[in-house]
Amino acid sequence: MSSIAHNESFQTMQAGFLLYSQGHRFEYQDQDVLGIRIDTQRQCDLLGEANTVESLQLRVRGSDDASDSRVGWVTLTNELGPFDADRLGPLRDRLLDDLWERSNSALCRGDDVSGDGWTLSLMAFTDHQSGNSCFPQQIAKVKWIDDELCLWHEDEEEPFARYARSAENSLILYRLLGQFVDTHDPAEPAETGVGLGRRLNQFTTFHRHPLPVRRLAVQMSLMLAGLLCCMSLYSMGVGIVLVMVVIASALPLLRGYSETLKHFERGLVWSSGNREQLILFEQLEWFSADWQQPPGSQSGTVSMVFETRDHRRIHMTLHFDEKSRTSAEAIQTHASAIIAENMRQDLVRQGRTVWTDRLSILRNGLEDRPLPAGPIHVLTFDEIERYALATGKLTLWIKGAKDPIQQPTTQLNFYPGLMLLNMQGIIS
Repeated sequence: MSSIAHNESFQTMQAGFLLYSQGHRFEYQDQDVLGIRIDTQRQCDLLGEANTVESLQLRVRGSDDASDSRVGWVTLTNELGPFDADRLGPLRDRLLDDLWERSNSALCRGDDVSGDGWTLSLMAFTDHQSGNSCFPQQIAKVKWIDDELCLWHEDEEEPFARYARSAENSLILYRLLGQFVDTHDPAEPAETGVGLGRRLNQFTTFHRHPLPVRRLAVQMSLMLAGLLCCMSLYSMGVGIVLVMVVIASALPLLRGYSETLKHFERGLVWSSGNREQLILFEQLEWFSADWQQPPGSQSGTVSMVFETRDHRRIHMTLHFDEKSRTSAEAIQTHASAIIAENMRQDLVRQGRTVWTDRLSILRNGLEDRPLPAGPIHVLTFDEIERYALATGKLTLWIKGAKDPIQQPTTQLNFYPGLMLLNMQGIIS
């Protein structure tokens, strides 16, 4: 169930809101809000189901006098389950719109607008952390990456400034910069890699060889080193060189190896040891993700499989924590969106697109084949009474059916198909 904390009663008015807390009544107008912080986190309960907790912090005037410089903070916390209505959302969006309009008007008057770590005017943008300033028109790109607002100069790969999404007025800054910078992600003039665009994020995973392999490497190194020493007693210099060669050959087995997945705007680069493989998103045909996260933990792993039309495949397991999970989800969303569009085109042309090993998506329903050689059942979307997406599987309850349809989320193209149904308004 959704709930709003830090107040006993909450009421939205036409141009403001009321709070009742500990027997006191507080009334605020939208224009009393001077700053907004939004912090969104995902939490897993003991059953592994994810809830979203959004903290909306509002910096408000301390009195009805608009000239009063005293300010205070009001915090509203909204906890949402997978299918709860966002009761706080309409107020949040309205306050963001109102604050943006007032901030934009201030810019047009020649005033400065500030937030956590930055100040913006029509003539200058200043990053407080570095102390550097530039003309707003010199900012070449603005984009959200890993819950950070990143700003680039022209022909630079790395952003020159970063601001957390939860920082005060970072969402306002993103909208304000839209009048100076195209924030709609146009084609990049500065390329990184082979036509891949800018690098969005990177994951590196270190692997140790199994213990028996490492033990064998040590034993063989010692045995060969001893043998070579005995054979090379007549020439100490040659013996030392041979021993060093053997040890150097065994070091990779002792150290292990690392795998790196780089996420660019138009593709992925996977490297392991001396191997490197490139996959362009436009060539993707299959994708799967297997998320593993212990109950109550903010960290875990996700095993992703990417396969192209020419059957080139990348498989990698990414380790994520509370912060980097967003980056891993961005890779999943990016890949799924590309494939979902291909599935949509198949649906338009053929009236059918394969989803899982059991289900296919039709224009107005699903095609269900419980057994590989069994009969096919056609279901309309209206026959789906309800659904649940939890603990690694999708469950569909069908009208008149004794047992629900269950599909694991780890199947190839499960997430692209789910996104396609979301685009059609069938599953949210």
